[in-house]
Amino acid sequence: MTRTIVVGVDGLGPSKVALKWATARASLGACELLIVHVVDDAAGTMNAAMLNDQSGQAQQMLDECMVRASELRPDVRVRSTLLTGDVVVELAAASEQATMLVIGTNKTGFINGTVFGGRSLQIAAAATAPAVIVPEVPRQIRKGILVGVDDSAVGRAAIEFGAQEAELRRQPLTLLHGGERHGAAQESTPDAASERTGVQLEILANALILARRHTTGEIRTRRVSRPAAEALLDASSSAEAVVVGCSRRTGQERNILGSVSHDLIINCRCPTVVIHENARSATSALVGAGERDYRSANRRESESTSS
Repeated sequence: MTRTIVVGVDGLGPSKVALKWATARASLGACELLIVHVVDDAAGTMNAAMLNDQSGQAQQMLDECMVRASELRPDVRVRSTLLTGDVVVELAAASEQATMLVIGTNKTGFINGTVFGGRSLQIAAAATAPAVIVPEVPRQIRKGILVGVDDSAVGRAAIEFGAQEAELRRQPLTLLHGGERHGAAQESTPDAASERTGVQLEILANALILARRHTTGEIRTRRVSRPAAEALLDASSSAEAVVVGCSRRTGQERNILGSVSHDLIINCRCPTVVIHENARSATSALVGAGERDYRSANRRESESTSS
């Protein structure tokens, strides 16, 4: 079965960075690349002439992206798809059969939940596949895969993903377990502190055993008392990628990220991967059955294969 990396593009700087990252990752993992652009007409406000004009410009941009990807990595099979509708819904739908979904961002905010870069947050929350948010930051030497660790099912999925990435990239792996978030009540007695330390050490020991199943490379463990998001952000400044798990919520909060993944994305310092705990459709609550399947009437697809 062909593995596909989907990358969302809009022709701006951040999406160019995302395209470069996704193309390199497709080459590294022997995946095909599907470049997607969504003409955003979710409210149905465009008339036919406006929609055709926007679609024509978008197709030209997609063609240029395909040429660029093929020049960067001639070994990668490249396809493109032009969609119309809500950007979050369409990219989440595109992620359902994908190995990962990649988007770019130039948004940086402030720790502890500043709302900034909302669309990246929405897409990362709605995606079914691992969502990779690639920031537009200055080039620098980076090394290692960083994983935020906890003892949940999705936390274990993040460890497995991070270890597999470390093995694929031949990079060291760091497993980090942080303390409570800001504002969380903690007992300050020596016995309580000792108990917290014991819990952290046990979680990291189990994480190390799990990671060893997926990589033969160097693995480091880190235990910190400060909030996980702060510690991961600091460590991510020099990492190749940071991976975190995010439990899928229900109801009206279905497309809202947890606090750690939220803060990492709005302060994005390196490619940030958000892992969800299952492959259940993230768009079922947004669009009804039969309303997508890439809507053949609203899609234009092209393909480029370089030898």
